[in-house]
Amino acid sequence: MAKKIVIGIDIEPSRKTFSVAIFKHGERSIRRLQGLSVQDLISLIKEVNPSMIAVDNIFELGSASEIFSIFENFPGVEIIQVTGPPFKGLSLQKIAKMHNLPIPRSSIQEAETAAVLAHKGCGCKVKLFEDECEIIVSRGRSPGRGGSSALRLARMVEAKVATVTNEIASILKKNKIAFDMYCEESKFGVKRALFNVYVPYRVIHRVLRGLKGSQDVNVEIKPVRRRRITFIEEGKESKLPSLPKRKLIVGIDPGMTTAIAIFDLDMRLLHTESKKEFHMDEIISRILFFGVPLIIGVDVNPPPQLAKQIASKFNAVLSYPPRNLSSRDKMELLKKHFAGSISELDVHERDAISAAIRAFLTYKRLFETVDRVIDYLSVDIDREEVKSLIVRNVNLKDAIRKVLLGEIGSKKSVKKIDEKLLTSRIETLKKQISERDRIISLFKEKVENLEREIEKYRRREKALLGEIEKLNQKISKLKSDVMREKTLQDMKRQIESLRSYIRKLESENRNLREQINIMNSLRRRAVKGEITILVPVPKFTSSVIDDLIEKGLIQDGDVVLLEDASGGGKSTALNIVKKRIKAIIVMKSKLSDQALEIFEKYDIPVIDGEFLKGHIKLEAGTYYIATQKLEEAVDAWKKKVREQITRDLKEIILEERFREYTQ
Repeated sequence: MAKKIVIGIDIEPSRKTFSVAIFKHGERSIRRLQGLSVQDLISLIKEVNPSMIAVDNIFELGSASEIFSIFENFPGVEIIQVTGPPFKGLSLQKIAKMHNLPIPRSSIQEAETAAVLAHKGCGCKVKLFEDECEIIVSRGRSPGRGGSSALRLARMVEAKVATVTNEIASILKKNKIAFDMYCEESKFGVKRALFNVYVPYRVIHRVLRGLKGSQDVNVEIKPVRRRRITFIEEGKESKLPSLPKRKLIVGIDPGMTTAIAIFDLDMRLLHTESKKEFHMDEIISRILFFGVPLIIGVDVNPPPQLAKQIASKFNAVLSYPPRNLSSRDKMELLKKHFAGSISELDVHERDAISAAIRAFLTYKRLFETVDRVIDYLSVDIDREEVKSLIVRNVNLKDAIRKVLLGEIGSKKSVKKIDEKLLTSRIETLKKQISERDRIISLFKEKVENLEREIEKYRRREKALLGEIEKLNQKISKLKSDVMREKTLQDMKRQIESLRSYIRKLESENRNLREQINIMNSLRRRAVKGEITILVPVPKFTSSVIDDLIEKGLIQDGDVVLLEDASGGGKSTALNIVKKRIKAIIVMKSKLSDQALEIFEKYDIPVIDGEFLKGHIKLEAGTYYIATQKLEEAVDAWKKKVREQITRDLKEIILEERFREYTQ
């Protein structure tokens, strides 16, 4: 039999590292470690695989989110806080003394004491996870884009995902484990599957122990976090809180995105919500905020396990249709029976609302009968309690008697009661009503007296307000002199600020005039033929070229300075050719072969900017080059093209002669 291993943990004075004591049942020696970081702790727990972890304060390990993150790696390990629940437990030293253990004086001694006390059964359990978990089956690798090989890989991987999904479903059914399954299907199989399983992680881990993922399929089992850390004393597992009296009809639409719709028994919408990872504990908490569900409605048959589990926890009636509701059925239910705005709801909320409406319509006539009978009897009775009984197949007469006589919750069968007893009960109720009316009259008289007192104080208040107004006028007069001086100072500051702003504008104007002078000088030199102005194009793409042409920045005969030649092809080249430009200088990257062919075809020189480095100048935001240097570069390009054409012609002639010779 495997030895029971307990790890005791205590934070060290540095508040950054931990002391650890490892206690094995049946062994005298205890392994002690100090100075461990959080990551060291995780590695140690993986190595030792303890059955229990003991602490004197769980929050020494970090914040709630940090604690969840640590123990998500070990959801099956039992965590014990040996000092008991927060605000109730004793100190570790007192508990050690009660169990005749040495009083711990250091961090390592406290870790050792915690381990021994947990082994003795002291403390309370720390519950981090629900008795619920998720199993996610997904593709282990992506098939990539397009091509026959990608299709073959997608077909193989998605077929394997479907196979593993079916295998898990079969294992869960064989072990009679409640679950809901949602699949993202494809034409080849399944891309992704999600199982919501309503048993603790340790059960699933044991049942699926032999099932492993592969290169093609990932299988991930995740415990579901509780909304908050819970402390459970021995034999005191928390139950649902005392339920409020308001009865509800709740529609649920489970799935990868789960939605709920909460109505009262008069079908007034109280709340609707949809979200991913909407787990059972959070759904129950949301419902309890508004009341207690009498009816849980779904729109599919058979009903999902999530709805079954929630209905079971509340002892609610589970209502589901004889067949799955179609989209058309749901829309008709919403149009006929829902007063709210359908357009503001997402598809999951609409499904939840339609499920609740269908459930209500199932019992609508019974509810109307209850209301008619109670109105006829003119008796003060909790109608919702009567309705909660009739939906559980108690006949109306017995239901009314049970509510009147306070027998709700009794497990005995309803006995027949004679008319005298019922009449006596009614008379008692009438006397209670009469007494309450008398008390109400007394309170009304007191209220009238209080209202007269209030009126007297109001008159006094009005007189005091008049005096306050006179004092305020005097204060205002005094303030006006002070405000006048303050206004003068504010105006001086504003004048100084405006002067500063004017100086700034004058400086900017001088800079602009200098740039204008430089640009005029460049234009004169360009007119004389000394320099050639270059048109900068930041990127060789159709959108950039079209934008520059539309703005009139590229004209016939311009020389284009192409700052980045990547991105464009044949169509981009044709766009720029239409403007009959003189030449193109390429500064960065290379033009594509298709673009080069177009420019050669239309005899537009393409010059490598590397050969013109140092000759291209930038002044006042304008690029230019000496015309003579540009003409030399153009001539060199034309010479190079002519030489290439000559070589190509010679090769064609040689090939033709060789063909004639061989024939």
